[in-house]
Amino acid sequence: TNHLMVQGDPSPDGLKQLRIGLRRLRSLLRLFKREIDPARAAWLNAEARWLAAEIATVRDLDVMLDDILLPELVRHPDSGLEKLRTAFARRRQAALKRLRPLLAGERAQSLVIDAIALAQVPAARRGRDPVICRAPKLLERRWRKVVAMAEVLDELDIEQRHELRKELKKMRYSVEYLRALYPDETLKPFLKLLKRLQTVFGDLNDAAMAEMLLTGAKAPLGKDIEAQRAAGRLIGARWAIADLSWERAGQYWADLESIAPFWRASKSKKEMEPRHHSPID
Repeated sequence: TNHLMVQGDPSPDGLKQLRIGLRRLRSLLRLFKREIDPARAAWLNAEARWLAAEIATVRDLDVMLDDILLPELVRHPDSGLEKLRTAFARRRQAALKRLRPLLAGERAQSLVIDAIALAQVPAARRGRDPVICRAPKLLERRWRKVVAMAEVLDELDIEQRHELRKELKKMRYSVEYLRALYPDETLKPFLKLLKRLQTVFGDLNDAAMAEMLLTGAKAPLGKDIEAQRAAGRLIGARWAIADLSWERAGQYWADLESIAPFWRASKSKKEMEPRHHSPID
């Protein structure tokens, strides 16, 4: 559905949802690897990674334009910021021109068709050991990876924070895939705190992305003094937001860690009532 939405005139929200969908697909392939043919899973994972990378260029420019530049322009109108917005808007148009034929091309279409076909595979053919019985172990394994990194939260450098951000996303996707198996009252508090922690890492990622786009050899308007001053102020503002957000990271993690993981603390719906299909359906 998301793929069809963005083929004509890809909107920022449509591309965002498509990129999220591709991430979720890759997470699903890892989570349900016992139920999916290895060769098929490897192909789907590689193709989803390829398409997500192609979309990333446009998505980063959307974030720069809509989430970073526009709010700053509203707060502090500035000719340098206007120049930067114009330059990035042109860059987005060029990137979108390259992306459109890829979205409509045979390679992307094949990925969509195979992903849809995967969702139609009967549960009985996905493996002898149903996912529903292994859900606690699947969640526990993902959780341990998060814990191993987050236990030294204050010592993480920028690259390690980025890796933890990815692990938190994988954890969240896993929880959301399997949420139908557990009572909401035990799952929702865990998911809520997980999302809060993700927001912190999202602010860090936005600051790093803004600095990357606004500096270096490919930065726009490198010889324009007004634009460069505006870029410097913008980078400083984004890192100030990220630093303020990071101050809450420790407390969010402590709150999350203090909650007994719901897959340990309560019976699943499978244990409380019979179910007749796999959560992958």
